[in-house]
Amino acid sequence: MIDSTGKMQRAFMYIVLFNLVVRQHVISAAASVEIRSKPHMIRREPKIIRHPQTQSKTNHNYAGHARDATKIHRKPLVDSTVRPHDATPQFDYCPRDPSHQTNASITTASSTQCYTANLVSLDHEPVLSHRGGTSDFHFVFNPSWVEASEGTGGRQGLLVRLQNCSACDCCGCQGLGDHASVLAFVPLLSNDGPGDAPVFGRVSSDSVVFGPHDVVDDMGTEDPRVTYDSKTGLYHILYTCFGTGGLKVELCHATTKNPTSSRGWVRHGSVGFGACSKSGAMLLRDDGSHFMFWGAPQIKVTQSRDPLNWESPGRLFINSTFWGMRKVEPGPPPLRLSTGDYAFFLNSWNDEWPAGPGYQPAWVVLSGEDPSVIIAQATEPLWTTDKAAWMEGKAPHACNKQRVAFIGAAHHTDTQDTFRVYFGGADAVVGTAVVSFSKVTDAPCPGGTYKAHGMSKEVNSSAADHPIAGKDQTVSQLVMPSGSLKLNAAGGL
Repeated sequence: MIDSTGKMQRAFMYIVLFNLVVRQHVISAAASVEIRSKPHMIRREPKIIRHPQTQSKTNHNYAGHARDATKIHRKPLVDSTVRPHDATPQFDYCPRDPSHQTNASITTASSTQCYTANLVSLDHEPVLSHRGGTSDFHFVFNPSWVEASEGTGGRQGLLVRLQNCSACDCCGCQGLGDHASVLAFVPLLSNDGPGDAPVFGRVSSDSVVFGPHDVVDDMGTEDPRVTYDSKTGLYHILYTCFGTGGLKVELCHATTKNPTSSRGWVRHGSVGFGACSKSGAMLLRDDGSHFMFWGAPQIKVTQSRDPLNWESPGRLFINSTFWGMRKVEPGPPPLRLSTGDYAFFLNSWNDEWPAGPGYQPAWVVLSGEDPSVIIAQATEPLWTTDKAAWMEGKAPHACNKQRVAFIGAAHHTDTQDTFRVYFGGADAVVGTAVVSFSKVTDAPCPGGTYKAHGMSKEVNSSAADHPIAGKDQTVSQLVMPSGSLKLNAAGGL
């Protein structure tokens, strides 16, 4: 009886143990199935996941931004991953170009040029400013000239950039909403010849004619340059699209027959020159190719027979001044001189800005036969910002950016080869000056034609050292006749 009972107890224990083992296997198997069906429950080491947008945004094809029936889609023509860095708010989005920049300056063997420019007058006070009571906006700057036409009803004046940053003190105003740049037309109410004191209408919200429309330019439509085509009656406006989307900063194009109104604008989107392209000045010609001078802190030149389509970003044209400023940016479109050549205003500065001398207006003269050829240049700035506290951005004047005198607008006057220019002061106000050009009779302009980057050249050359080349400058061994210019291998000014 005892043996029989013991056997039964042992059998019962075996059964219990067996059931426990089977149950454990079932639980483990079930857990394994659940983990495979819910992989997020698996514990893994942390891993950095890069969002696809951050990997591809610099190559993002965001070419066409027009929002109407005439929308034009364009592909970026250049790789946008590396662009020069600049000390303006927009270029916070642009990587610094790590490559060594040589000075590709066209310079003369002496300071003698075949043209000279003279600062006839420089007004003591701004013509447009918030402090002066002529603008409801805190910052009014980057002017471009709008000539009169049938489309404008005979009105002429300035297309200006506006921003509101009431608490800004040399802060480089930027942002969305009221902080984003818009463009406004301001009519000229008086004469503005060489001896006149120009008077403009008041800048208000009613003056705004163009502004942001999507993420491509939601932080601003900036730095306009206007060119009028008398054949078509169209005004071509090249401006900077500054936005939270797309390429962040890119050169854009719009047209209208009446830039004094907010109606009738056609947005053609990006010109197609890639990220960080900006500052385009268009020269339209009656025959042959049209030209565009664009870029900062280097100026490039390109050509096209259709002002609505620019197939190539072109080549390096200017990247320094005669007196050593290493950054340059186009001013207004070139203006015809009585000789048939063109006066082209530009702006220059150095790496230490806003310290140092600041932005300085400059000029070159382009060949009337081929505007991609420079035949004369400034040997010193037209003026410097220390001429007035409102250009320096010193109290009590408004300051968006210190030490800025930036020419954006110019037009002919009744006096031959004399131009009224308008410029931004401290990126906060609009000032004005008068500049005249003269041909130097005993200093011939360069003979023949010389184009940069291996293009055709017809010159009398001989070996000589460049008189002002520094250790960081690359200069070719080319000298033209007396008073002429010479170029280095990279081309440009």
